[in-house]
Amino acid sequence: MLPAVRLSRTTGGDLRAVVSVVPASGEGRWLVRVARGASLAALTGGAVYGPYAADEVHAAFDAAIASLRAEGFAELAYEDLIAQLSSKDRGARARAAQGLGWRRDRAAVPALLAAAEKAGSELPVIIDALGRIGDARAVPLARALATKKLLSRRRSGVEALRALGDLEGLATARNAAMGRLPSEIQTLLGTLDDGDRGNGAAISTLLDALALGPRAAAIDSLYEIGTPACVAAARHVLRSIEIGRPHVWRYAKSILKRTMLRDDARTFAILALRIERTARTSAGVVATVKSGLDGEQKKMRIFGKRTQRWAMRASYRHLRKLASWRKDRYAPHAAEVLALYGPEDRSQPRGLLGELAYAHLLHRILHGESDRHRVLSTSLRVAWRDAKSVLRAAAPREESFAALWDATPDAYLRPLARGRLDEVVDFALSGVMRHPGIEQRLGATDLASMAGAEHVGRAALAQVEIERRFDPRAPDLALLTALVDADRSEARTLGLTLAARAIETLVARPEALVAFIDRPRAEVRAALAGLFLGALATSTPEQRRALAALLVARARSNSDPDRALALARLCVAGLASEAAVLVREGELVAMLDVGSPAERLIAAAIVARREDALAFLGLPRLVSLASADLVHVRSLAHLVVRASGASLAADPSALFALADSVHDDTRALAIELLGRMDLGALGLDGVTALADATHADVRALAKEIAQRLFGDTPPEELLFRLSEHPRGDVRSWALALIETQLRPGLVPLLRIEGFVRATLLDARPDAKAKTRLYAFLEKRGLADEVQGRAIGALVSRVVRTRTVRDFERAIGLLAVLAARWPGLESDLRPVAVTEDGAC
Repeated sequence: MLPAVRLSRTTGGDLRAVVSVVPASGEGRWLVRVARGASLAALTGGAVYGPYAADEVHAAFDAAIASLRAEGFAELAYEDLIAQLSSKDRGARARAAQGLGWRRDRAAVPALLAAAEKAGSELPVIIDALGRIGDARAVPLARALATKKLLSRRRSGVEALRALGDLEGLATARNAAMGRLPSEIQTLLGTLDDGDRGNGAAISTLLDALALGPRAAAIDSLYEIGTPACVAAARHVLRSIEIGRPHVWRYAKSILKRTMLRDDARTFAILALRIERTARTSAGVVATVKSGLDGEQKKMRIFGKRTQRWAMRASYRHLRKLASWRKDRYAPHAAEVLALYGPEDRSQPRGLLGELAYAHLLHRILHGESDRHRVLSTSLRVAWRDAKSVLRAAAPREESFAALWDATPDAYLRPLARGRLDEVVDFALSGVMRHPGIEQRLGATDLASMAGAEHVGRAALAQVEIERRFDPRAPDLALLTALVDADRSEARTLGLTLAARAIETLVARPEALVAFIDRPRAEVRAALAGLFLGALATSTPEQRRALAALLVARARSNSDPDRALALARLCVAGLASEAAVLVREGELVAMLDVGSPAERLIAAAIVARREDALAFLGLPRLVSLASADLVHVRSLAHLVVRASGASLAADPSALFALADSVHDDTRALAIELLGRMDLGALGLDGVTALADATHADVRALAKEIAQRLFGDTPPEELLFRLSEHPRGDVRSWALALIETQLRPGLVPLLRIEGFVRATLLDARPDAKAKTRLYAFLEKRGLADEVQGRAIGALVSRVVRTRTVRDFERAIGLLAVLAARWPGLESDLRPVAVTEDGAC
């Protein structure tokens, strides 16, 4: 509905008149009512015109006002407002200045400038009014206030300079605001393009690290600077900062006033909702703070209930002012507010209060003309008028200023796309239905957010509009990109389906296609890669070369390693031969040695296709590639290894290194090739090298090769090498060889002294191995006295261990040897036993 307009004149029968718009009985119809009388309290005459359709009422309303002006009427109190600037009442002076500012009549500038010379605390309001009017005569005064220390005056001065378009004055104010920021933020702003909104994230990171008070002061200064990045950072903080805390509320209030002066609907909505939500749970905080007027420390309640009600009323009052004086701006502001409400704004109903009883602005916007609701003046909560109102059907148009919504129907699109409450989305959908075709102005990102939404009507509308826009012969890449990047899986699925229908067309647009498939989500990249590879079958050689060049360039330049790798894999999988001619031979070595993972993959694929791959790489680099962390790089290195069988057979050292790889696939390849190799080429050194491997499967291969190479009689040298091995499985193999292959005599026995000592003194013993070794030692010790004495000396050390079982075994062996060879020196001593059995 249009706001009522009050008019007056000084002569004639009727001195006052009010023009208003009221609903007619028919759905979507409106009446224009003109009331006249001697005073506003005695409007006894007048007429009613209409009914009119929503698109006709605006013209009829303006015609009624024009008719009254022809009779000598003028908008009420304009002259009174000028007079009120000289009132003794400070509040009256402020209200008069504010009213003149909204009217934006340059004729009021001299009076406002004169009032500013004598103004007190209302001076900021006068400067705000001069800024709204936009007359350059106010620039000197605005510049003077922009340098003040007092926040309220500085804020009004700077915002007036912005409204007046004074670039020189704004530059000075911006430098001053920069000086008030923490040094680390100043440094960052010096390196950033703050005209890019995306850079706000970097500023936000530094803001989040600040203490609460400095953070609040910083966001006011950033918002004063007003560049896109600074505003984005301020909004980020405002969404979560505790605005009701001491040293925070004053800056939050300052930004709220700035948004109203700056016509910033997005930030206004964020702050208005933050105030409303904080008021639901907070009664304020008592703190001692410094007064901005006299600098005195005072104890006061910060963001108390009275302040909360003032701020909430001020937010709606601003919307009403827009509806009266900036009609084209009301609906966009209201739409931003509606879009921010969500399920968290619902509450448990009490009595006749509904779920959204504490959603003050929402009800003011959606139900301002409803006869079913009322706003409780003390708490600003919304309640049903009575019990019957709960069941009463809603009127066709209950929203405030319905005609302004119809005059700017694009405003419906914001709550339609971003609204999180069903009530908001229903309202937006009804507006779109009254204005067919405006959904065609939805952006790609908005359509993507609507696709697959839980609200059935919104999702259906998005589906229809997306199908209408989509042409597989000329696909809208912005829409496809928004769909596949969307948060909702339903939207991503739809995007992939449409991409499949358009993929052949996209292949003919290489630059667009490569940019499209480079998506942030891994599962989307994988799905698009499958479509891409399938479409290559129908592509031309020119298209393939262009795609390969773009993929290589983007993979090498992409700062995200995962996305770069995905592009590299795609290039290797489908366009390796085309990529091979793009990289100079001199670059390949650098890409392999110090390149990014994506570059290593591309280079490895190119080298793997060469006939002289092994000679080009050299064994050390081949081993490095086959041991790379990237499975695709290892796979390509494996191809080179398999193709180089003859060279590796002559020098299997590279295979020994690969056999000790931490990667199972590389190790399995080395084991496979070694198992097939001519055993003579391996020899004793090869078997020993395999036995020294870290992994058990490689050591098992060493045992198998030794069996095939030497049969049951391996060289004694292998036995001695194995006996020095620290690993248990190899020592077990060595023990078996010792039992069957160790030559008689003292010298061979002494060569396995280390093995005997390690096995018998093992902290984590293998009981079976020890049993076998003790049996072997007993056999050799009984063979001749020399070996017996040597074994006795070895086993004597075990007697000193604390393990009962080892002690008993060692004592038993020493007893056997002592009985066989009298005079054998050992730690075995006679033990005296007393009559009672004690030792």
